[in-house]
Amino acid sequence: MTSASEANRIGESSKAPVAQLDRVPDYESVGCAFKSRRARSRRGRGIKESRVPVRDPAPELLNPGLLESSHEKWMRAALAEAEAAAAEGEVPVGCVVVHEGRIIGRGHNRIESLKDPTAHAEIVAIGAAATTLENWRLSGATVYVTIEPCLMCAGALTLARPDLVVFGARDPKFGCLGSRYDIARDNRFNHKLKVVEGVLAAEAGVLMKRFFRGRRSARQGTGREGSASAERREERGTGRKRGKSLEAAHRIRRGTVPVFGGTSARNARMHNA
Repeated sequence: MTSASEANRIGESSKAPVAQLDRVPDYESVGCAFKSRRARSRRGRGIKESRVPVRDPAPELLNPGLLESSHEKWMRAALAEAEAAAAEGEVPVGCVVVHEGRIIGRGHNRIESLKDPTAHAEIVAIGAAATTLENWRLSGATVYVTIEPCLMCAGALTLARPDLVVFGARDPKFGCLGSRYDIARDNRFNHKLKVVEGVLAAEAGVLMKRFFRGRRSARQGTGREGSASAERREERGTGRKRGKSLEAAHRIRRGTVPVFGGTSARNARMHNA
């Protein structure tokens, strides 16, 4: 016969914790995975478990060349603006603002035509983009500019807060995104620009060099013409002076020029005598 204490011990051992009874039958030999009672009941009723869909990586991450070609596509639009500026006699800098796959603002230098020192390509394009979005914040936009922005334009870009700024060639004299100064790395501002540089930099640089070479040639040509004209005027003037002096000498010899005393008067009287 079993005593009462042994019976109580057997009864307690047969009462395992609920969590243990719940989990033990569902352990698997591989990975020791288990499912809760709620998961088993849902599976028994034929309810499928919801799974978070796995997204494929972005195409540009699988193939960085796609992102590069996209940058080149929009940079060529900016280069077209730069060529328009050169045709108008402006420094060839162009800019476009792209948002959701379309250009929402474009511009090129118009300093000379507008007689406005702030009419840089970036300022014109940013203003047009803000008008299109009806918002001064260019969130979700990418700005493409052929030449590294100056201090004014880099500040304007910081205020406009685009997602990305892409520029072509560096400007060693005025560039403020890495050349003379780097506003993008200055942590004192409340917005930090993300910058990509060097996209079609060679083509942007060729436009600038061609423009300033032509301007220098025009100035040198004007200078040569001006110096030649000055030389001709000087020769004519020297000839006139030489002719006048000879004529005066002949008149003095003939005694027709009044001379008021001095050696010239005595020479004239002696000549007449």
